[in-house]
Amino acid sequence: MTVEIGDFGGHPLRRWKRFILKSKWLHNSLMVILSYSGWVLLVHFFSLTFITYFLSTPSARFQDINDVFYSNQVSIMGLGSLAFVLLLWSLHPVTSVEGSDIFRRDRFEKFFVSGFLKGATYSGLLLLCFILFGLYRCLGYFIQISAVPLDLANVAFRILALATLAYCEEFLFHSKIFSYFNGNLPIWLAAQIIAISYCGIKRLQFDLNLAHLFTLYLLSLNLFYRAQKDDQFESGAGYWAACLIVFHPIASLPVFGNEFSGTLIVKPSEEPTLASLTWITGGPNGPLASLIFQLLLLLDLVRSMLRNRRSSVVKIV
Repeated sequence: MTVEIGDFGGHPLRRWKRFILKSKWLHNSLMVILSYSGWVLLVHFFSLTFITYFLSTPSARFQDINDVFYSNQVSIMGLGSLAFVLLLWSLHPVTSVEGSDIFRRDRFEKFFVSGFLKGATYSGLLLLCFILFGLYRCLGYFIQISAVPLDLANVAFRILALATLAYCEEFLFHSKIFSYFNGNLPIWLAAQIIAISYCGIKRLQFDLNLAHLFTLYLLSLNLFYRAQKDDQFESGAGYWAACLIVFHPIASLPVFGNEFSGTLIVKPSEEPTLASLTWITGGPNGPLASLIFQLLLLLDLVRSMLRNRRSSVVKIV
């Protein structure tokens, strides 16, 4: 890209505007990030409006409306991410999103399924270790025989919503946005910008504390290098979807600050000596705020970076 000296005269905001417009890759990536941010806010607004409309009775309280929204927030965000991706696809060729970019059966079967199995193994072993060491307690099954169809349908819908959220956002961040950065920014800088953008979107979607945001930052970097390894985003989508599903609808642990009663009832230990170790298990904030989960992500991230570096050296040679 050639930039003339006169291009950067005038007000700083105008200089930045001209620079962004001249850099098509930067313009397109910012449009996706800002559009999705605005979409998340719209989903929040219309969801609250819809819930308020149907619960607006003389006896209704604001807390009741708030509880209904937050109990369904994960499902709402999952459906919202799917609607946004489908909107991008429906606007093709105005957008560069094609159906084969979003979903291909061969890639799904090869990468998503293998990533899902890895994520289910890691998250399942983590919960098992917490239970064996007494940090978590398994209180049994939640689903009652008298309400099996309804409870199973509720769990299945939550699983589908989480898988959709993981899949669609993996496509947006580590496939679509990265495709604009690829070749225009160093890999490490692209990974950092995407991770920060991902955390910002998650903060708009959910009420998260610093421990959650740090976990999501490490997770985004981890999924970024997973996508680089296979040159496909489906592997990371399967890995992340499995972690969310095992933690939330399977073990009934909170994710993104949202509670849910799934198939098993797993709770943090209430023993005084173990309950004080909430910084290890995440406590009432769930395993996404757990130091152990963060360390596992960090170790996996380092391994992925080293593996990618060795692969790059081999290609060069």
